[in-house]
Amino acid sequence: MHINLSTKQDLLNLIDMAGEQYNLLKTEKERVAMLNYIGHLYQGLNFIDDEVISFSLKKLAGGHKGEAHFLTKHNALFNRWCKNFVFNKSFHNEYIGECLDACEEIYDQVIDEARSYESEHFTKDDYWEIFFEFTKSLGQTKEFDRYIKNGNIFDTINGFKNNFLGMTSVNPKDGISSIFLDNFSYDLSTMITNAHEFGHCVDFGMIFDHGSINTFNKLDYYSVYDEAISRLYEKLLLSFLNKNNIMIYGVRDKFYDMVDLHHDYLLTVLLFTFLDDNYLVHENYKKLASDEFYDLVKEYIPNSVGIDSFIEEGEMDLFCDTSYAYGGIIASFLQHDINEYGEFNSPLMRNFLSTRADFFDRNFIEENDLSPKKYRKIYQKELDLMKNV
Repeated sequence: MHINLSTKQDLLNLIDMAGEQYNLLKTEKERVAMLNYIGHLYQGLNFIDDEVISFSLKKLAGGHKGEAHFLTKHNALFNRWCKNFVFNKSFHNEYIGECLDACEEIYDQVIDEARSYESEHFTKDDYWEIFFEFTKSLGQTKEFDRYIKNGNIFDTINGFKNNFLGMTSVNPKDGISSIFLDNFSYDLSTMITNAHEFGHCVDFGMIFDHGSINTFNKLDYYSVYDEAISRLYEKLLLSFLNKNNIMIYGVRDKFYDMVDLHHDYLLTVLLFTFLDDNYLVHENYKKLASDEFYDLVKEYIPNSVGIDSFIEEGEMDLFCDTSYAYGGIIASFLQHDINEYGEFNSPLMRNFLSTRADFFDRNFIEENDLSPKKYRKIYQKELDLMKNV
């Protein structure tokens, strides 16, 4: 199976087409969504080109005053998101804290495990054949054709800022997807990132198929749950590879790495819950030096050895870290439910898709009994399956 990577010219064509579509849009909600999309494409262009290319929303928006509206809307929604985090801060503190305790038990079992990192490279044909079979196991070959075979996949040779490994953008008008992968190589690491971004495409597709453009704007860019499906696909891919004896030692090592990373996300969110509200609402925590941040939270953290160096090394972001922390937790519950019912469209998946809100809603967690106690058992089961190689 041959899937060719898209070129810079393909991306320029997408930008031109999106600009033409933008000029035909009549509602503000549609224009906001398209500006988000075009902005992502320009960001991707900078990642695959040696020349930094500026993107002027004002020039594109013309007489629509789209730039001012877009920025005002973006800032207003993000500020509302931060206030929502503050409103639920006590819940985050208790729930994330207990999930971190569960993760610590898993983390302690893998932190000292030797990691072989066996040869992780596939041939080009094997890479895409395996990825196709993975989607087939989920009953999603149509999605493979839509987002991989007929979609756009770009190699971001210049790399991402903030250590991001990939990015996905979907045209809100026609659903055409663009996946950007950092330093694409036919190896296990790229395949995992590919699965993550493919999960975003599937997630966006489900929003398009069942919601309005306003729903897309909210769930795409501002939902605390927007990393749940993408992180689920990472887990589903590793499980598929492990079950089919494909690079099982490399898969195990990647799972251990994901445990490390998830532990850091949970810890970061817990640290945020110890900050005063004024540090959170306007992201004033970003103005703090690492030692100042540590001084604010250290008295609340027992056994805080090492947390000061963690703060110094990590680039903490309230929205991203919270999204990835909750995304990882919910992904474990979704995978467990999919395995229990033998199909992707499991009861919990249907509940998740029908009830998730644009901002954090604790009702989904409480009504579906996504308790830290159950999370501990499910996460331990994931580890046991990976260690049994």
